[in-house]
Amino acid sequence: MSLVGGPIGSVVGSPVVNAGAYYINGLYLTWLTTATISIANGACRDSTNQNDIVFSPTVVTTTTPYTTTPSTLVINTAQQGALGVDVGTIAASTMYAVYIIGDSLGNNATTAVISTSFTQPTLPYGYDSYRRIGAVLTNGSSQILAFTQEQPGGQPGRRMWYSTPISVLAATASATFVAQNLAAAVPPIISNVTLQADLLPNTAAAFVELRPTNAITGSGGAAGNVKMSGDVAAVHHFGQLQVCSGLDANVPPRASIDWLTDAVSTVALTVTAYVDHL
Repeated sequence: MSLVGGPIGSVVGSPVVNAGAYYINGLYLTWLTTATISIANGACRDSTNQNDIVFSPTVVTTTTPYTTTPSTLVINTAQQGALGVDVGTIAASTMYAVYIIGDSLGNNATTAVISTSFTQPTLPYGYDSYRRIGAVLTNGSSQILAFTQEQPGGQPGRRMWYSTPISVLAATASATFVAQNLAAAVPPIISNVTLQADLLPNTAAAFVELRPTNAITGSGGAAGNVKMSGDVAAVHHFGQLQVCSGLDANVPPRASIDWLTDAVSTVALTVTAYVDHL
């Protein structure tokens, strides 16, 4: 029997159940020192899209002047566990995933950890929910490199800008595509990467091409997705290029792009930013 206003076979009062939106609001990262970062107020869906993780701390009221200042979570790399490294101690030249973590039973306050795992952190006792909200990189002295994370409202993709761009390729020439991993600057994700290219052309028509690395087929296509040519032979040409990174065949995989020039012209590549798809 057909019910008015509903499809054939529908039952009055049966709810339509859809998966919750995999959102992230707030929870922005801020670089504080070489050992600390802060996480702003906010909320997100957890990694399984089953529960909400909310960080909404008590507002602290000051007396002079009469203003309110929201609290933040501060991660310190000298600590282990909650508000620190999930296991072990901070390592040098390592990319860390930043996680907001929660307790779905509500017995433990929302907190955060950093982890070398980009799939699942080791959670402190009492916590069962997590969501990656960013990534940070340490230098050779185990210090967090300064960064700025853009704040685009509720969008899950957030651009991370390095205060000092990171070199991933010294001046080199290759007439065929060469895979260049970006592990020194980019998390192991598919991402929109902003690179500063320094092309030293052999002729005015010389160029550099970039494309995503495709670990499955071994190529990203016959030609590059992004191309920049030189203006004058033997004169450096600089440009900001954006290209989607792929993933290489390593275990675990690393962000990677392919590049080529001609047999003589050289190119150097430096990562200035990337979009972190959360």
